Amino acid sequence: MKIFLKYVVKSMIEKKARFLLLLLAIILSTALFVGSMGAVESAIESFVKPQLEQLENKDLYISSKTGESTFSLENINEKGVKNLVPELNVTVVYDSDDLQALNLSGREEKYIDKSILLTNKELNDFDGEKCIISKRISDKFKLNVGDNLKIILNGEKISLKVYAIATNEGAFYVDSKDSFQIIVPYKFISKKLDVEGKYNSIIANKSKDSIKDSVKEFNDSNTKFSAKELFDEEQVKSQLSQITSMFYMMLAIVVFMSAIIIYSSFKLTVTERMPIIGTFLSQGATRGTIRRILYLESLVYGILGGIIGNAAGVGILYIINYFISPLREYGIIDKPNINVKYLAFGMIFSVLLSVLSAALPVIKTRKLEVKNVILNNPSTVNDIGYGKFIFGLVILIVVIILNSINSKFVVNISPILMITAVAAAMLVFPKLIDFLSRVIYIVLRKINGSMALSFNNMRTSKVLLGNVNLMILAIVSIITINSLSVNVKVLVSGIYEKLNYSIEINGSGTGVAGNLDKIKEVALKTDGVNKESIQFMYYANGNINDNVFSVMAVEPDKYTDYDHYINWEEKNNKYIYDKFKSGASDEVILTRKVSEKTKLSVGDSFDMKLRNTTKAYKVVGIVDGKMLNNGVFILMNYKGLPKEYYDSASYSVYFNTSKNSKDIKESINREVKGLGGQVRTFEETRDRNIEQNDQVMTILSIFSYMAVVIGCFGILNNIGISFIQRKKDMAVLSSVGMTKGQRGVMILVESILSVIWAVVIVTPLAYLTSSLMSKITDKIGLPLDIKFNISYIPIVLSVSLILVFLATLPVLFKSRKLSIIDELKYE
Repeated sequence: MKIFLKYVVKSMIEKKARFLLLLLAIILSTALFVGSMGAVESAIESFVKPQLEQLENKDLYISSKTGESTFSLENINEKGVKNLVPELNVTVVYDSDDLQALNLSGREEKYIDKSILLTNKELNDFDGEKCIISKRISDKFKLNVGDNLKIILNGEKISLKVYAIATNEGAFYVDSKDSFQIIVPYKFISKKLDVEGKYNSIIANKSKDSIKDSVKEFNDSNTKFSAKELFDEEQVKSQLSQITSMFYMMLAIVVFMSAIIIYSSFKLTVTERMPIIGTFLSQGATRGTIRRILYLESLVYGILGGIIGNAAGVGILYIINYFISPLREYGIIDKPNINVKYLAFGMIFSVLLSVLSAALPVIKTRKLEVKNVILNNPSTVNDIGYGKFIFGLVILIVVIILNSINSKFVVNISPILMITAVAAAMLVFPKLIDFLSRVIYIVLRKINGSMALSFNNMRTSKVLLGNVNLMILAIVSIITINSLSVNVKVLVSGIYEKLNYSIEINGSGTGVAGNLDKIKEVALKTDGVNKESIQFMYYANGNINDNVFSVMAVEPDKYTDYDHYINWEEKNNKYIYDKFKSGASDEVILTRKVSEKTKLSVGDSFDMKLRNTTKAYKVVGIVDGKMLNNGVFILMNYKGLPKEYYDSASYSVYFNTSKNSKDIKESINREVKGLGGQVRTFEETRDRNIEQNDQVMTILSIFSYMAVVIGCFGILNNIGISFIQRKKDMAVLSSVGMTKGQRGVMILVESILSVIWAVVIVTPLAYLTSSLMSKITDKIGLPLDIKFNISYIPIVLSVSLILVFLATLPVLFKSRKLSIIDELKYE
């Protein structure tokens, strides 16, 4: 075994370029595998940790079940919880040029963590119009102890004296220049808001072993208060599922391409070592021994690739963590949580990828004839029959027919149909190339013999057809992702183009007194605002049998003036909306996706929990939500919301203008921000959403471009194999007059043809794969009508040709050194 290992290691490092190529393919796939697994956990960590830090690592949130926006602590039973921290949280505005919102927390002295204070740690006279700010904000705005911090509370200007400065921990952890926290004396703010002795938020720690047990014990012991976890990890994962599904889909493509590289590299290895294998066999070695040596080599590659790939995967996690860190601009980059099981899975994945990908070339050594091996006389001719062509064509037609059927079953099997379509195309194209190349060869052989031979070789060489395979996979992936990206932009833009408004004001109740009516008054008195178009919408989360859905609580008389995206004039939709508009406040419209998830039909009654209140509602109709809120929402009359929502829920106010929307925004911005609202024009909101989607598409595009690069690496291997296998043929051609230049032209044209034929095959195939991608995105909860972006073909063709040309250069240099005597001396 030691001798075999020594031989394997020596053989591996003998061909340094291939050694690095093989290792790179395994490392890249392993790194992406580890990175993809850890990315979800990193994203959750980046979302959860700042919240937990800001909430001082508490476990539970306690609120009132009475529907009141503020409550006293009387009659609260602390079973299941401990370390309660009651607060009076209010959204105010920092009175500066940009008027950003900030959170004001009213606390009594005993609930303030004095250990994080840098100044005035005793808090002996922390009363009146005073505040505590963080070191980060102190440095940013040049505020020191004794300076005044000016705020606007419900339109009233207030000057708070900086009493103490704290470290950027606990409640101040996520402070930034755009959003920060200040702590004020509870008595001051409660008196200012006329809610003395009352609070609107309580955070606490669990007293039982698990948070769920603590929540259950508290809720069982209290009738007026309700406890819940600060965040739901499953819900966060659900929100990230669309992106992660796309990542895994692209990972599958990259892994498949890497497997082909490993396969072709080992095929090249076996081809190059034919003389050595022949020597082994002639000296009595068995085919089993040869296979064991090759498997050992693939195992060594897998182990090396796993070690370095795991390290690279950790590096990817650090990079992901860097970009998603919420406080990156302040140099606060938390280390990702590196789960040991991911590294173990990464090593197993690396070894399996290497060994299984190398298995086919290794297994094929069973069929080697000793005579051909000793004489190094491999078969290079590929006899293309009609069997695979007909089978592939039938499968392709079946996929096309299934794709034309609009059913849930087809959507569910769409990933399988995508793989089947590409596989079927690979079965069809060899015979297609055979037929077309034969025709072109007949025409060209009288014009240019070298080019004619290139076309003939393309139809007969297994290896050259393998190049087309690689390019088909690479190009179809990059074109499909590009089409996805373009269609996302068009879709997002299209949604917003059909929402009829000029200005949007987003806000939320202070938890003490809602400002919605005051904001509407500002809009009403502003010149240039279409008064009839002013409408509002509340946003909520509705829980139906432990499934959480977005709830849009609207003004039924006005909503269809705003939403032109869903065709409410269509006969069935109009009938549903008319019933909703004239119906009771407990009647709701569900989207198709909500109906499928909840198994609810028209006329059904159901219970839905909104915050702490559970109410009965009735389904008045079901519509296709298309891509509005990802097609998953419940439309209800705002009057059907529980009372607790009106003073503290998030809301938006929409209206049209007869003047320039930017001018209107400037005229109302200060007053609206003073009331806790955020003003955006239609164009700003649309562009912001497109930009957010662009970031995801850019990451996916990186995967697809990687597939092209990996494909070109594979082609480099295949061109090398083709050259080695055909050295005798080339020597014979050279012996009868073919020059080095003509031989170079033949090899170069073969490489170019691998790209051109791939583009010829992919262009019609991409129409099918783009349509199937629409169904795949629908399956993962992101229904898109993806159209093939044919304008991208020239770019892909140009880039692929350049990469393939570069991959062919090493073989062109080898071709110039071909010795006719060495290749034909035994003939």
